[in-house]
Amino acid sequence: MITNHIRTLSLVVTFLWLGTIPVHAEVYGPTGDFGWRKSVPLHLILNDEVVSDLGLNHDVAGELKDLQRRVQGEFDEALVQARSSGNFLAPHRLLQKNAEVWHTIRNNYAEQINSLLTSKQQMRLHQIHLQLECGSRATNEADVLSDPSVAKELEMIDAQRTEIASIHSAITRAEGALVKRGKNYDGPNYLDLKDKRSETIMKVLTADQQATFQKIKGAPLKIRLANPLPSP
Repeated sequence: MITNHIRTLSLVVTFLWLGTIPVHAEVYGPTGDFGWRKSVPLHLILNDEVVSDLGLNHDVAGELKDLQRRVQGEFDEALVQARSSGNFLAPHRLLQKNAEVWHTIRNNYAEQINSLLTSKQQMRLHQIHLQLECGSRATNEADVLSDPSVAKELEMIDAQRTEIASIHSAITRAEGALVKRGKNYDGPNYLDLKDKRSETIMKVLTADQQATFQKIKGAPLKIRLANPLPSP
């Protein structure tokens, strides 16, 4: 079943290995569904600060880490199969496909995860995941607020989502110009837009929506992930 979901991943592996596109590049494509609450972000368990925050004992943390290693192993196997598939999509679609595979594999272990983590602990993982997605090297508030589950939670209207997409597109064009050394581009400077991105995007939300957004992110947890590309 997993094989059917991973036949189009090989190109993104090539990009990451060869460094053709920066791993944090906005040019991957439009904002969209980053997968909030589609599956438990089990990879976060590998971080000691997260284990402590959840109040996990040594034995449970060990079982969860073993489970994450099994999930990682299945994903690595899926990548190997994808590399030999010969089917390619645009880079941003490949990244979305990458996330779909993670969710599929994790959800196959839902019973085991539910036996080790309470619903409250799982929700806390989703909160931490949301915090990280707001400021990771690959994603930002535009991606998070464009996620259907997040947008629904905040009761965002179409006009707001369109405005956020427009802000993201402007930054994407500016970064693309920077990568291409400014050819045929006379718009705002990328670094200027990037520095003000968070503030600009948050202004699209109402005061109530901003308060709700802070609430669903939960109490801040400052952690440093060893892996610059954590799984979705």
